[in-house]
Amino acid sequence: MRYKIVFSYDGSQYCGMQIQKDKLTIAKVLNDNLSKVLSSQIEVTASGRTDSGVSAIEQVGHFDYDGDLPKNFVGYINSVLPASIRVHSVQAAPNFHARYDAKEKTYLYKFYVSKNANAYYDKFALHVPVCDIDKVKASLKYLIGTHDFTSFCASGTEIKDMVRTIISANIYNEGDLYTFTITGNGFLYNMVRIIMGTLIEIGSKGLEPEHMRDVIDGKNRKLAGPTKPAYPLILKSVSYIQ
Repeated sequence: MRYKIVFSYDGSQYCGMQIQKDKLTIAKVLNDNLSKVLSSQIEVTASGRTDSGVSAIEQVGHFDYDGDLPKNFVGYINSVLPASIRVHSVQAAPNFHARYDAKEKTYLYKFYVSKNANAYYDKFALHVPVCDIDKVKASLKYLIGTHDFTSFCASGTEIKDMVRTIISANIYNEGDLYTFTITGNGFLYNMVRIIMGTLIEIGSKGLEPEHMRDVIDGKNRKLAGPTKPAYPLILKSVSYIQ
């Protein structure tokens, strides 16, 4: 039987989602504990990888297990998992594939604009001393649509198809704490973090919003901004084909 599992995690302690040799990852901890509870070798396939330090509000995966799950399985598995990983739901889902059936993903990136650093914000948001938020917001429209996002992919990746569709991109704030939110049908390696670096360059270096369009059209990683840190990046949700 195939099961769909929805879970969240604080990625600050882990080397990403997927299994890596001799490294502590979300998948390793989840697999080990599921295998122990179910007395069977369990391997969770997630909707996609998240990098070292990235967290998730709602990650989705699937695993195969020959049998019925114990009663109150969610409570049981959460009692043995570390507090940094929490399972929200598990349900039977024949023919479901967490990766291939995914339709859209939404990511959040937290940052704050202030001359001085804030010790509380620094735990989960990037400090940006100066930023013209109006210019940043004006540049977001160039991300929308289907584009070749070569400029926003980490160099050295083996992926050949750099075309992705961005459905929405917005920035909202509570005081000086801002959240960049972006939804697309898929994302390249480090794509959101490089977009964030480009947005901050536009807002802090006096560049015009059209710079974002020029970076996209240039299809060259050297044209985009630096890759920003992983810790303010959060996978918010994954939606699926009905």
